[in-house]
Amino acid sequence: MIEDIRGLPETKKLIRLGLLALLIWTAAAALFLEASVILNNSKERIIDAGRVLSAANTFYSYPSRSSAGDKEPLSLLTDTINELGLKDRVGLMNSGSSGLTVQMNELNGAEFVSLLKSLSEKGLQVKTADIRAITSAQKGRLINASMLIGATGDGSL
Repeated sequence: MIEDIRGLPETKKLIRLGLLALLIWTAAAALFLEASVILNNSKERIIDAGRVLSAANTFYSYPSRSSAGDKEPLSLLTDTINELGLKDRVGLMNSGSSGLTVQMNELNGAEFVSLLKSLSEKGLQVKTADIRAITSAQKGRLINASMLIGATGDGSL
C-alpha cells in the first residue's frame, strides 16, 4: 500500500511541498536567531551608552573651578557682588549642579551692566536669565534679574 502511494504523482508534489516548507521554516528560524543576537547586542550598547551618559552627568555635576585664581564660582560671585556694593540687592543666592542661581533686585541699568562685566572678567558667564523691568516712584526704572551663572572655559558649571 505504501508502494502504491509512493507511485502517485501527487505524492511527489506533496514531498516537494513538505521539503519547501521545511526549507522556509529553517530559513525563518535562522533569521529569527540572527535578529535575536542583533537585538541583544543593541540592548547591551544602549545599556553601555546609558552608563557613559550617567558618568558624564555625574562628572558635570561636580563644582568646577574657574581660571580666576582657582576660586570657587560661588566665592567669585560673592566677591563681585561685594566689590560692586550690591550685597543689599541680593534676593536669593543658591549653588546647584547646574550652576549658581542668583536673584538681584532693584538694580539700575549701570549697576546691571557693571555686574555682567565684572562676572565676565572673573571667568563667570550668565547661562540663562529672567530680566524684568520695574518702575519705582522714587527710584525710576529698575531691573529685577534672576540668573543662572556658570564658569567659562571648561563649561562644566
